[in-house]
Amino acid sequence: MAPALDVAPSEEARLTGWRRSLVLGLARGIVGLARHWPALIGAFWALYLATALAAPALMRAGRVDSATLLYRAHRLNCHQLAHRSFFLFGPQLEYSLEELARQGPIDSLQALQDFVGNEALGYKVAICQRDLAIYGSILLAGLAYAGLRDRARAIPWFLYLILVVPIALDSLTQLVGLRESNWAWRLGTGALFGASTAWLAYPLVDRLLGDIGGQAQRQLERAARQPGGRRQGQDQSIEESTR
Repeated sequence: MAPALDVAPSEEARLTGWRRSLVLGLARGIVGLARHWPALIGAFWALYLATALAAPALMRAGRVDSATLLYRAHRLNCHQLAHRSFFLFGPQLEYSLEELARQGPIDSLQALQDFVGNEALGYKVAICQRDLAIYGSILLAGLAYAGLRDRARAIPWFLYLILVVPIALDSLTQLVGLRESNWAWRLGTGALFGASTAWLAYPLVDRLLGDIGGQAQRQLERAARQPGGRRQGQDQSIEESTR
């Protein structure tokens, strides 16, 4: 159940000056967040993916310092192993361990993380293949949800658990050394996991923020009905101020 954000009418009536302005400003911000949060989350994931793809482009352009900053930033959330990442601006999109070993002594996980590419092979995308699929599918699923927002419903938990089984099996069997996955499996399982996670989480978050935003909207409506609730020529309608 969403926490109550309403200020009691008797308490609200005592608010004047900057305190009243602060409360109403917060209420407008909450209403705006409840309405537009999918766009904000979509912008975040778009920026995240854009910076991951910008790193190899900057390397090719000779902007090594800027590219290094992006690689280091994305290292916080991704292993960046070269043999599990895509390469841009080279003859191939991905390389095996054997192909990478021909370029020099790449004989440890640290070396595979640190290797960003060269002119012969191209330059590594700053996140791995699976992460690229996960976050890309979250972005696309979020855009689809925004278009179907009034009709969309969260997928059932049991279905979600079924849909995440492929990525769990692919990741675990690779982790324990039973097999080595490939780019197709990483992309497929990552996309399935990302899209199903978004379609589970987005409707639930929307419902929670909708409840909180509804409380904030009622706060604004009460304030507008009070004497002096609107200053002539300065305040717009409730609908306009929270649009």
